[in-house]
Amino acid sequence: MNAPTTDHAKQWFLGLIDQGLNLQWLSLKAQWEPALTKALGQAADDCLAILRQELAALAVDPDTPPDWPALMARLGRAWAKVVGTRSEAVKALLLAMVKEVVEDTGRILTINGLAGAAPALHQPGQDPRQAYEALAGGAALDQAVAKSFVEFAGGVRVELRQAPEADLAEPYRRCQAAGLRWRGRLEMIARTVAHEVFNRVRIAVSQRLR
Repeated sequence: MNAPTTDHAKQWFLGLIDQGLNLQWLSLKAQWEPALTKALGQAADDCLAILRQELAALAVDPDTPPDWPALMARLGRAWAKVVGTRSEAVKALLLAMVKEVVEDTGRILTINGLAGAAPALHQPGQDPRQAYEALAGGAALDQAVAKSFVEFAGGVRVELRQAPEADLAEPYRRCQAAGLRWRGRLEMIARTVAHEVFNRVRIAVSQRLR
């Protein structure tokens, strides 16, 4: 006589868990993904702004031939600083996302503690931040961003070498197109990393509950 009631309760609990997980996924799409893509994509906008300033400074003295190697050296240093700053900002966001997803997944899978205590992902005596950083995938982010940056900088170098000294507006337009493509690449990297980290955290929490 009790079996149907027990089965009904089990299905009800599973429905609550599914609903919670679906809402959690929507939160990733609505909150974290836009924040991450904006933060990382901004690196391309910042680098283009630096390039525009440098070319504007060259245009002030049209009688002096541009020193392209010196310009690329300055751009490389300035751009690397921008990319590093933006990448650190994204990693901080990922760390915050990991902490939230760990807590939310534990709460969802245990139905707010009704099915047991939410698991801790760190070992006894370990700083929880270390476990979160391992899940955040900062090294993979750095590698992907660095590769895309090298490709962007290489493309700009080619455009500047081919630039007519009398018209610095045309090479900027071409570099701007390359920058927009790079921004799209950075946004794709941010989305991919966000999804990978989100799924990795969910799996880690669920495995600790088994």
